[in-house]
Amino acid sequence: MGSKVALVSVANGIVHTMAVVLLALLFHHVNAACPALLNWPRFAFVLFGVEMIVVGGLLAGFLFGLYLYASSRWWNLNHNDAFSSMRRDSHRGFLRLRIKGDEVTIYPIGLDRVPTRSEWRVNAEKTGSPPPAYVPATPLAPCLIEGPITIRSPAST
Repeated sequence: MGSKVALVSVANGIVHTMAVVLLALLFHHVNAACPALLNWPRFAFVLFGVEMIVVGGLLAGFLFGLYLYASSRWWNLNHNDAFSSMRRDSHRGFLRLRIKGDEVTIYPIGLDRVPTRSEWRVNAEKTGSPPPAYVPATPLAPCLIEGPITIRSPAST
């Protein structure tokens, strides 16, 4: 692990720890200001737990998203994690494998645009083998993400 990764990870841990502690102190003071809660200690305990889980979970999710944004934007880290959390409807990729003899060729294929739900139609012509139930209204435009990768098995003895 590089020093930049370690430093960003430690900073992220410190920010999350401070958020938990400050949130716990805030809820302790808010709940202590309600004298009716002092009569029901079990209710106060459960209320504190619910407050920490709900508000703490929302705050933790926000902080983690902020961490992913900052680490990929300014520190050139966590690009895959940040991209996967965007829920984008485009930029899908998959691999096609060609196995021939003692070698495998991998073709990384990508789609820059994926049809939306309304852009699919029933495959009435039954084209394709086997024919899919639905086809896109406009043809897909697959492209190679990078050149094919060929892997050969070592010669067997």
